[in-house]
Amino acid sequence: GVSACVPIDCGPAPQIPHGTVLGSTLFGAVLTVKADPGWTTDGNAENTEATFRCLGNGSFSELPVLQPCNCAFPPVVANTEDPVMITGPLSAQRARGLDVRRST
Repeated sequence: GVSACVPIDCGPAPQIPHGTVLGSTLFGAVLTVKADPGWTTDGNAENTEATFRCLGNGSFSELPVLQPCNCAFPPVVANTEDPVMITGPLSAQRARGLDVRRST
């Protein structure tokens, strides 16, 4: 008999930690990973998307690995504890015995 052509499908899109995967899982298609806030493809704040493909053997090409943003450190504020890395909203923690007051 005659066999039908069936497109190669790599299956469900893989889950990439700290990102969202968009695109088709059919052979040749490009899938895009969009990094969650505070995450990047290489630590640089501007690089928040990466791509990979569905290959002819039914597997995906190398999957991107997302990294925490290596964002610039905020200015040091007197009488506060220095943050190690900014991955969300910035807040100042007061030193013992001092009140946190908004400057005017």
